[in-house]
Amino acid sequence: MAPPAIPDTVLPLPETRGTRHTVSPSARVSPSTRVPPTAPPAIPDTALPLPEARGTRHTVSPSPRVSPSTRVPPTAPPAIPDTALPLPEARGTPMANVFTAQPLELGKPNTLICQVGNLFPASVTVSWQRLGEPVSQGVNTTRYYPTEELGFLLFSYLEFIPQEGDIYTCTVTRPRDRFSTVAYWVPQNPIPSELLENALCGLAIALGIFFMVTGIVLLLKSRRPSPTE
Repeated sequence: MAPPAIPDTVLPLPETRGTRHTVSPSARVSPSTRVPPTAPPAIPDTALPLPEARGTRHTVSPSPRVSPSTRVPPTAPPAIPDTALPLPEARGTPMANVFTAQPLELGKPNTLICQVGNLFPASVTVSWQRLGEPVSQGVNTTRYYPTEELGFLLFSYLEFIPQEGDIYTCTVTRPRDRFSTVAYWVPQNPIPSELLENALCGLAIALGIFFMVTGIVLLLKSRRPSPTE
């Protein structure tokens, strides 16, 4: 059987409930017609004024432009004069004193001490001599010690073995001075070690005998009968 024929008439759309919107058909543009693009609005050359600053105004001047070919020469450091700075004024003459660290005994190792005081500025040289010949072995010099008189004190040590007839000299020289301070040391009344031991033994024996005799005498007097009895 053949299907039933569909009529050419279009059925009406159902009515829309609510607000109706009318859409206008768009205009048809032919392919040969082209719409020119819209140019952007021109920007005026004048810059907008800056807002006024509140407070103090500072004007900054533009720095000059230096071309690449122009080179600024480096600044040379200030020249240092060759002349040395003057030393502070010296106060008085250095004073030296020489003595031994231990009691003097000929032939026994000892140490000579050279004490140098009244120094200002703290710049001196200490040297030793024995019988006029320089001595460098066994010499040790300390640092400078400040004193209450706004000066400095220095010690120099010399290890030696005292012999009869020795003469030691401690010489203190200060820069730019035409003179030096000299202190001498010679053995004064040295006592040989063996003689000292013998003297001490003899003195101890003499004291022992004296106290022994004194005790015997007192004992005899205490036992003697009195004349009244």
